[in-house]
Amino acid sequence: MAIRSRVSVVVQSRGLRAYFSYANASDEFLKRLQIRDPREGIEAGFKKVAELQNKLQVLVRAVSEYYRKYK
Repeated sequence: MAIRSRVSVVVQSRGLRAYFSYANASDEFLKRLQIRDPREGIEAGFKKVAELQNKLQVLVRAVSEYYRKYK
């Protein structure tokens, strides 16, 4: 397995440009590297935030009911 000293990647998708640089990147790592549309990451992040917000609402509701019960 060869170790490369530095690998630079430029990704351009729909007007967005991103620069990545990997120091000591192995061939195995580079084979697994996937180039995806940046919007996929944004959508996944939004989905995760929505899930967390739902969990927070459930927690707030449970705490509110608890304090109403014991006041």
